[in-house]
Amino acid sequence: MQTPSLSLKVPAFTAVILAGGLSSRMGQDKALLQINGQSLLKHMQQRVSQAGASQIIISRNQPGFIADITPEQGPLGGILSVLPHCTEPKLLIVPIDIPLISVASLQQLLTASSAASYFAEHPLPCVLPNNAALKQRIISQLHTGQRSIKALLHGLSASQLSADNTQLINTNTPAQWQHCMQQLTLGVQDGQA
Repeated sequence: MQTPSLSLKVPAFTAVILAGGLSSRMGQDKALLQINGQSLLKHMQQRVSQAGASQIIISRNQPGFIADITPEQGPLGGILSVLPHCTEPKLLIVPIDIPLISVASLQQLLTASSAASYFAEHPLPCVLPNNAALKQRIISQLHTGQRSIKALLHGLSASQLSADNTQLINTNTPAQWQHCMQQLTLGVQDGQA
């Protein structure tokens, strides 16, 4: 397993792993799927740790994790629920279901010049500022029934970075998971597996 590049200075950040979904399309808890002999949750924790996280928080509706304050509000509800626990000025929000994401790509998001950033066409993962304005914006969106991460990023004037779509393969179904594991086996990833 490679370590992050020491030449890239990453600002202090809290990594938030979103693992609170129902996994209904997968038919089993995505966080517990096995990748290289460990759970996907552990795999993603290692990714954000290697990217330089000084704090890792897991949004997950299970004992021992931070559960959603308001149920069924999607990723925005998970983000809102963890905000009181986040200590760093930047938040790296990472969904549980993108196992091919590289450490370098996460660091690219973190070193973008704007306060908020994401990869074009992929609202997650993203970087958000950890401040009162973010909390208020999320509350306002949820109050109006708007649960879109894209809308949040647009409202924050987040910068869009170019993406390696292979790393952003989303795994919501067994077929998508198998495809992702095939990509991993074929070495599509950047050697970080």
